[in-house]
Amino acid sequence: MEFEIIRPNIGEPTDIIECQLCELSYNLDEYRILLDLGKLGYFFNEELGFSCHSCLFQIGKKMLKLSGKDEYRLLIKEGDKLQSLLFNKDA
Repeated sequence: MEFEIIRPNIGEPTDIIECQLCELSYNLDEYRILLDLGKLGYFFNEELGFSCHSCLFQIGKKMLKLSGKDEYRLLIKEGDKLQSLLFNKDA
């Protein structure tokens, strides 16, 4: 499953970004500050929409469980960089 990191320059500073799972929301100016400090990230997936970092980890854990495998990877895209988050059932 692939997610893209949302950068705070997608709109006006007063525009709101909201997690579609837990409804955590900030305006883009606040989000920029939190993202720069490494305190918060929003991600986008075609099927699930916007999700915050906390819900992203919950999605990874759920996908691991549903897969029945020992590990599951979420792919995180930022521009042309692609990284993965590994979820392990023993962790």
